[in-house]
Amino acid sequence: NDLVEQADLMLQAAWDQDQAPLFQDVGRVGRLQQLEGAVVGLELMAGKLEEASQLAMRMLVEDEFLIDASFVVAADSILRLMREPSLAWSKEAKLRTSLEFRRMRRAGKRTALDIERCFVFCIELGEKLEGTLELVKIHEEVMDFYEEQCNTKDTVGLVALNNTS
Repeated sequence: NDLVEQADLMLQAAWDQDQAPLFQDVGRVGRLQQLEGAVVGLELMAGKLEEASQLAMRMLVEDEFLIDASFVVAADSILRLMREPSLAWSKEAKLRTSLEFRRMRRAGKRTALDIERCFVFCIELGEKLEGTLELVKIHEEVMDFYEEQCNTKDTVGLVALNNTS
């Protein structure tokens, strides 16, 4: 908690400074959200699911935009709380909530900042795969991954090894 308090004090001290290096890459609200995401993560690690979920729900309801890392930790905390045996959430409600968080994250990835990630798929081909439907399936799965997970500046590569000795 001391680290969180110190980070919060640093954020407050820099808040009104136009040229603060702290806000060079990420704006004020973004930095505050990063700090809140870190607090949610710390609460989760401490086993304080209710506190983590309350802050996570506040972020999801009140914040106009969410940084991806903050969204992930917020969604995770809510899903963990829903899985608590003492709460009476149905399996369907838990599944639907999980699916909705996934859908929300995919939509966010399409409009998120491009951070130029690089993905390389390495596939070892054998005699069984040459010219079969397995190659078509691999191609479809790679394309699905690209559509769901990649931004415009991301690159995707495929390395295929043919070990038919």
